[in-house]
Amino acid sequence: MEIVTFILEVGDNLWEPVSNQIGYLVHYKKNVENLNAEVETLEAIRKDNRESMRAAEVNGEEIKADVRTWLERADAAIEEVERVNDDFKLNKRCLWGCFPDWISRYMLSKRAVKDKVTIGELQDKGKFERVSLQVRKPLEIESMISTGDFEAFESTQQAMNEVMRALRDNKVNIIGVYGMGGVGKTTMVEQVSVQARRDGPFDHVVKATVSKNINLRMIQGQIADMLAVKLEDESEAGRAGHLRERIMKGRRILIILDDLWGRIELTKIGVPSGRDLEACKSKIIYTDHKPGDSVPCHGKPSKSPSSYPL
Repeated sequence: MEIVTFILEVGDNLWEPVSNQIGYLVHYKKNVENLNAEVETLEAIRKDNRESMRAAEVNGEEIKADVRTWLERADAAIEEVERVNDDFKLNKRCLWGCFPDWISRYMLSKRAVKDKVTIGELQDKGKFERVSLQVRKPLEIESMISTGDFEAFESTQQAMNEVMRALRDNKVNIIGVYGMGGVGKTTMVEQVSVQARRDGPFDHVVKATVSKNINLRMIQGQIADMLAVKLEDESEAGRAGHLRERIMKGRRILIILDDLWGRIELTKIGVPSGRDLEACKSKIIYTDHKPGDSVPCHGKPSKSPSSYPL
């Protein structure tokens, strides 16, 4: 009796894997159909997550890294299912449909079962409570200005090249651009800043308009908005401290102070200077109506477009 039981147990253990392999052939079409049913659900989840991501990005929010990773995996899985479907259609036409390619059907059915498991896991992992971090992304300078209609004349281009050389000069950390009103100082500096960020010297550009009647809170607010910093301090000194702390924590920030009408103290705004500016590998460009030391610096003022024949 024991011998018979042993033989039956061995037979069951041998038959189970064999039946599984045969099942890939028997349920070949059904396995592919089940896979496509599951991928439809994944596509719906992917669509919802993409729409949530777009809404978050419109609000300036940073998308979570695991959400982006999930989306990449979901895209790859859906592409794999498309390949399975293409192979399924080709297999149906193999030898005019008269002699099915059993090996290909077996392999394809096995792929469909395996991919279905992957799709199911992605469905579970794709149900995010929130796709973004509860912080805003810094604004880029390109979103604040218009670059499409700009055309640099020869004299303006010379001035731009000179400013770019100064930005690449490690011995210069503050650059002044001066000239009478209306000659194009602001536009030229904005275009240079876009080029500087795209070409690599700087990771981020912030800009604040100072004007003749200096409003420190307004200047601080403009810089804070572009750095996605929330300044909650009541005093100007407290706001300046937090702003400076954020700039020092960053790297390679180009700070534009536009439309100066005289000397301004960087510490009152919250902008580092001297060695602190060098330490965070950042620089300042300011525009003024006349040459001078509006911003105390170790750098040198650059000629404005008005210094060249226009």
